[in-house]
Amino acid sequence: MIREPPKSRLVPLPGDLPRGWRVERLKHLAAVLPSNVDKKTADDEAGVRLCNYMDVYYHEVVSPDLGFMTATATPGQVRTFSLRRGDVLLTKDSETADDIAVAAYVREDMPDVVCGYHLALLRPHHKKCDGRFLAWAMRSATMRAETEVAANGVTRFGLAQSALGGLRLAVGDVDEQRVTADFLDRETEKIDALVVKKRRLIKLLQEKRTALISHTVTKGLDPLAPMRDSGFKWFGPTPAHWPVVRLGYFARVVNGSTPSRGEPAYWFDGTVPWLASTKVNEDQVAEPSELITEAALRECGLTVVPSGSVVIGLIGQGRTRGMAAILNIRATINQNMAAIIPRGRFVARFLQYSLENMYAPIREYGRGGNQAALNCELIADLRLPSPPHDEQVAIACYLDDETEEMGALVDKTHESIDLLKERRSALITAAVTGQIDVRTYRAPEPEKVACP
Repeated sequence: MIREPPKSRLVPLPGDLPRGWRVERLKHLAAVLPSNVDKKTADDEAGVRLCNYMDVYYHEVVSPDLGFMTATATPGQVRTFSLRRGDVLLTKDSETADDIAVAAYVREDMPDVVCGYHLALLRPHHKKCDGRFLAWAMRSATMRAETEVAANGVTRFGLAQSALGGLRLAVGDVDEQRVTADFLDRETEKIDALVVKKRRLIKLLQEKRTALISHTVTKGLDPLAPMRDSGFKWFGPTPAHWPVVRLGYFARVVNGSTPSRGEPAYWFDGTVPWLASTKVNEDQVAEPSELITEAALRECGLTVVPSGSVVIGLIGQGRTRGMAAILNIRATINQNMAAIIPRGRFVARFLQYSLENMYAPIREYGRGGNQAALNCELIADLRLPSPPHDEQVAIACYLDDETEEMGALVDKTHESIDLLKERRSALITAAVTGQIDVRTYRAPEPEKVACP
């Protein structure tokens, strides 16, 4: 059983450690070398490959195939900061304290790769410290807590060389450190492999959901229904009795605005729901982002959108542009989204599924200019298959039932991934602080991951 490290102190005191273990300052275990090698190039310097912040942040092991950027360095910088097998690289400054002291282990000599700015290089004294153990120790919860406390800054946080050197680690002799590192290499690999399988399951479920929605909103529920060419490549053949219609003929498409933040009368003690564009990522919108006042409603050209409408994102390089959600409340919206208010022909939930099916082409409609963006005219001009009202209701209910089951499994799988990550973190912390005997530890039986 894994015992949590003592919460009242950052590193266990000697009395809590196994026999032969001790607490040491990092500066006594390794050379602590903050890098000064920037991304600039100079004609009188040697060409090198530069290991940067993101190379370390996203990889626990630094290897030659990471695709490092090219830069230059002085002969002294090359001698000091060229990567050697056994080195440990740390992020030493960032915009948030929890992003510093992220560690990566250097698995082999890379004489043409140097440690870049915003990183520190830890070069273990090999008779006292094993590099793999040091990398694992830097990832432990106790060390993460200590580095957050040691970091200084307000808008940007950093660890000075003295703060890094003063960090405390619990260590045994080098042989025991290697045994611990071997154990963590082996056990975390098992956990990571299970996480990969679970992420693959999530991807398969998402692909299955997409395929189901695409088939159902373009082919319907009756496999015997006569089909005809829709005239649109994206839909292919559709049931013969389904016309493909322009959305703007059967729905009103409106935009919104954001009342001035500098006018308290628009925001203070507001009663009118208002939505920010991130709400389109919620599938069904049940609560406002904020409340505005009646004065803002009158003076800022805002329309109250009725419940049962569909809202869609207009702007953004991320996933927001083209995302659609059902509006379950009356609300106003900001300028970066549009509201689609059906006028009789379309059932809102069917319309949302149809727009989800067209997510990729809708995003393409918004390309161009300095910023990828859609507008109300483009949304109103969309062509969609339009089954009879009763079929739309049946399709929406069928997809609700089927996708709810898939969504529940995706959520459960995400939760199990979070638990595996917590277990991995606890295992690392317990091993590098001597709270478990790695020679006798028996891991729990691995979970089975079922295919959808």
